Amino acid sequence: ASFEYKPIPEITIKHTTYYQPQINEFSNFRMTNETSLEAQIIKNLRFRTTFNHTYDSKPAHQVQKVFYRLSNGFVYRFS
Repeated sequence: ASFEYKPIPEITIKHTTYYQPQINEFSNFRMTNETSLEAQIIKNLRFRTTFNHTYDSKPAHQVQKVFYRLSNGFVYRFS
C-alpha cells in the first residue's frame, strides 16, 4: 500500500508499506515501511529524507528482527 501527499507544491510526503509472507507459512513474513519527505530548495533541486523500518518475524540465526535506516540526500531533476 502506498500514498503520496503534497501539503503545498514544494513539499511531497510519500509512504509505502510492503508485506511479504512466506507462501507456505504466513506467520513467517517481512514487513517494510518507507516514509520520505522531499522539499524543493530551488527550481530543480530538492532535499529528501527517508526513513525505513523493516521487521522480519523469523529472521536467520543471529540476525535482528528489526532494522531502521535514515537517509538524507539531494535530488536534482534535469528538465
